[in-house]
Amino acid sequence: MLDDDTFEHLSDPNKLSKYIRSHSTDKNQEYHVFLHEVQYAISQEEMKNPDKPIQLYSILNGLLHLGNVDIYVTGSNSKFSSKDVMTEFRGRGDVIHVYPLSFTEYYSHVGGEKAEVFEEYAMYGGMPFVLSIRSEKKKKIQYLSNLFTEVYCKRKLTSYFNKN
Repeated sequence: MLDDDTFEHLSDPNKLSKYIRSHSTDKNQEYHVFLHEVQYAISQEEMKNPDKPIQLYSILNGLLHLGNVDIYVTGSNSKFSSKDVMTEFRGRGDVIHVYPLSFTEYYSHVGGEKAEVFEEYAMYGGMPFVLSIRSEKKKKIQYLSNLFTEVYCKRKLTSYFNKN
Protein backbone atom coordinates (compact mmCIF):
# COMPACT_ATOMS: atom_id res chain seq x y z
CA MET A 1 0.00 0.00 0.00
CA LEU A 2 2.12 2.78 -1.31
CA ASP A 3 -0.45 5.38 -0.20
CA ASP A 4 0.23 4.43 3.45
CA ASP A 5 2.94 6.50 5.15
CA THR A 6 4.28 3.29 6.72
CA PHE A 7 5.53 2.31 3.26
CA GLU A 8 6.50 5.77 2.03
CA HIS A 9 10.14 4.75 1.73
CA LEU A 10 9.10 2.20 -0.92
CA SER A 11 7.83 4.93 -3.23
CA ASP A 12 11.40 5.03 -4.56
CA PRO A 13 11.31 2.36 -7.33
CA ASN A 14 14.87 1.18 -6.57
CA LYS A 15 14.08 0.66 -2.88
CA LEU A 16 10.83 -1.07 -3.85
CA SER A 17 12.73 -3.46 -6.13
CA LYS A 18 15.34 -4.24 -3.45
CA TYR A 19 12.62 -4.81 -0.87
CA ILE A 20 10.68 -7.25 -3.08
CA ARG A 21 13.83 -9.08 -4.16
CA SER A 22 15.07 -9.41 -0.55
CA HIS A 23 11.73 -10.93 0.49
CA SER A 24 11.46 -13.43 -2.36
CA THR A 25 14.78 -15.27 -2.22
CA ASP A 26 13.60 -18.88 -1.83
CA LYS A 27 13.52 -20.22 -5.41
CA ASN A 28 11.28 -23.12 -4.31
CA GLN A 29 8.65 -20.76 -2.94
CA GLU A 30 6.07 -18.90 -5.04
CA TYR A 31 5.53 -15.25 -4.03
CA HIS A 32 2.51 -13.08 -4.77
CA VAL A 33 3.27 -9.37 -4.55
CA PHE A 34 0.39 -6.89 -4.43
CA LEU A 35 1.38 -3.28 -5.08
CA HIS A 36 -1.58 -1.09 -4.22
CA GLU A 37 -1.71 2.55 -5.42
CA VAL A 38 1.48 2.14 -7.43
CA GLN A 39 1.24 5.65 -8.87
CA TYR A 40 2.89 6.81 -5.63
CA ALA A 41 6.12 5.29 -7.01
CA ILE A 42 6.03 7.61 -10.02
CA SER A 43 7.67 10.98 -9.44
CA GLN A 44 6.04 14.31 -10.27
CA GLU A 45 8.86 14.97 -12.75
CA GLU A 46 8.12 11.71 -14.58
CA MET A 47 4.41 12.58 -14.71
CA LYS A 48 5.10 16.01 -16.19
CA ASN A 49 7.62 14.84 -18.78
CA PRO A 50 6.18 12.32 -21.26
CA ASP A 51 9.57 12.01 -22.99
CA LYS A 52 11.29 10.74 -19.85
CA PRO A 53 10.82 6.99 -19.24
CA ILE A 54 9.02 6.09 -16.03
CA GLN A 55 11.49 4.23 -13.84
CA LEU A 56 8.81 2.13 -12.18
CA TYR A 57 8.05 0.42 -15.50
CA SER A 58 11.60 -0.87 -15.87
CA ILE A 59 11.59 -2.02 -12.24
CA LEU A 60 8.35 -3.95 -12.78
CA ASN A 61 9.72 -5.41 -16.02
CA GLY A 62 12.82 -6.55 -14.14
CA LEU A 63 10.71 -8.19 -11.44
CA LEU A 64 8.80 -10.07 -14.14
CA HIS A 65 12.02 -11.99 -14.84
CA LEU A 66 11.90 -13.55 -11.39
CA GLY A 67 10.35 -16.93 -12.05
CA ASN A 68 8.90 -17.33 -8.58
CA VAL A 69 7.23 -13.92 -8.25
CA ASP A 70 3.73 -12.97 -9.44
CA ILE A 71 3.09 -9.22 -9.33
CA TYR A 72 -0.33 -7.57 -9.08
CA VAL A 73 -0.48 -3.81 -9.49
CA THR A 74 -3.34 -1.44 -8.75
CA GLY A 75 -3.56 2.26 -9.31
CA SER A 76 -6.26 4.88 -9.25
CA ASN A 77 -4.46 7.67 -11.05
CA SER A 78 -4.95 8.61 -14.66
CA LYS A 79 -1.15 8.72 -15.06
CA PHE A 80 -0.96 4.96 -14.58
CA SER A 81 -3.69 3.85 -16.93
CA SER A 82 -4.47 0.43 -18.36
CA LYS A 83 -3.25 1.73 -21.73
CA ASP A 84 0.18 2.38 -20.17
CA VAL A 85 0.25 -1.12 -18.71
CA MET A 86 -0.56 -2.74 -22.04
CA THR A 87 2.03 -0.59 -23.84
CA GLU A 88 4.85 -1.06 -21.33
CA PHE A 89 4.35 -4.74 -20.56
CA ARG A 90 3.41 -5.96 -24.08
CA GLY A 91 1.88 -9.38 -23.55
CA ARG A 92 3.46 -9.86 -20.13
CA GLY A 93 0.56 -8.49 -18.16
CA ASP A 94 -3.20 -8.41 -18.04
CA VAL A 95 -5.57 -5.59 -17.25
CA ILE A 96 -8.55 -6.40 -15.08
CA HIS A 97 -11.28 -3.75 -15.08
CA VAL A 98 -13.42 -3.62 -11.95
CA TYR A 99 -16.97 -2.40 -12.34
CA PRO A 100 -19.82 -1.66 -9.93
CA LEU A 101 -22.15 -4.53 -9.09
CA SER A 102 -24.93 -5.37 -11.52
CA PHE A 103 -28.44 -5.50 -10.11
CA THR A 104 -28.30 -9.32 -10.17
CA GLU A 105 -25.08 -9.31 -8.11
CA TYR A 106 -26.48 -6.67 -5.77
CA TYR A 107 -29.74 -8.56 -5.31
CA SER A 108 -27.98 -11.88 -4.68
CA HIS A 109 -26.24 -10.24 -1.72
CA VAL A 110 -29.22 -8.30 -0.34
CA GLY A 111 -32.19 -10.54 -1.15
CA GLY A 112 -35.72 -9.61 -0.15
CA GLU A 113 -38.49 -7.93 -2.11
CA LYS A 114 -37.12 -7.29 -5.61
CA ALA A 115 -39.02 -4.04 -6.18
CA GLU A 116 -37.71 -2.54 -2.91
CA VAL A 117 -34.17 -3.73 -3.57
CA PHE A 118 -34.28 -2.33 -7.11
CA GLU A 119 -35.45 1.03 -5.75
CA GLU A 120 -32.47 1.11 -3.39
CA TYR A 121 -30.11 -0.03 -6.19
CA ALA A 122 -31.46 2.67 -8.52
CA MET A 123 -30.99 5.29 -5.79
CA TYR A 124 -27.47 4.35 -4.57
CA GLY A 125 -25.99 2.29 -7.43
CA GLY A 126 -23.82 -0.79 -7.31
CA MET A 127 -20.72 0.33 -5.47
CA PRO A 128 -19.86 -2.65 -3.23
CA PHE A 129 -19.11 -0.55 -0.14
CA VAL A 130 -22.69 0.77 -0.17
CA LEU A 131 -23.80 -2.76 0.79
CA SER A 132 -21.89 -2.52 4.05
CA ILE A 133 -23.74 0.67 5.04
CA ARG A 134 -26.98 -0.77 6.36
CA SER A 135 -30.07 1.46 6.05
CA GLU A 136 -28.24 4.68 6.89
CA LYS A 137 -29.24 6.96 4.03
CA LYS A 138 -27.10 9.90 5.14
CA LYS A 139 -23.97 7.74 5.33
CA LYS A 140 -24.63 6.23 1.89
CA ILE A 141 -25.15 9.67 0.37
CA GLN A 142 -22.01 11.00 2.08
CA TYR A 143 -19.95 8.03 0.84
CA LEU A 144 -21.17 8.45 -2.75
CA SER A 145 -20.64 12.21 -2.62
CA ASN A 146 -17.07 11.73 -1.37
CA LEU A 147 -16.44 9.09 -4.03
CA PHE A 148 -17.70 11.43 -6.75
CA THR A 149 -15.47 14.25 -5.50
CA GLU A 150 -12.45 11.95 -5.25
CA VAL A 151 -12.80 10.29 -8.63
CA TYR A 152 -14.39 12.90 -10.86
CA CYS A 153 -13.61 16.34 -9.46
CA LYS A 154 -10.01 15.71 -8.40
CA ARG A 155 -9.20 13.91 -11.65
CA LYS A 156 -10.64 16.81 -13.66
CA LEU A 157 -8.58 19.32 -11.64
CA THR A 158 -5.44 17.21 -11.95
CA SER A 159 -5.99 16.90 -15.68
CA TYR A 160 -6.53 20.65 -15.99
CA PHE A 161 -3.39 21.58 -14.04
CA ASN A 162 -1.21 19.03 -15.83
CA LYS A 163 -2.18 20.57 -19.18
CA ASN A 164 -1.32 24.11 -18.09
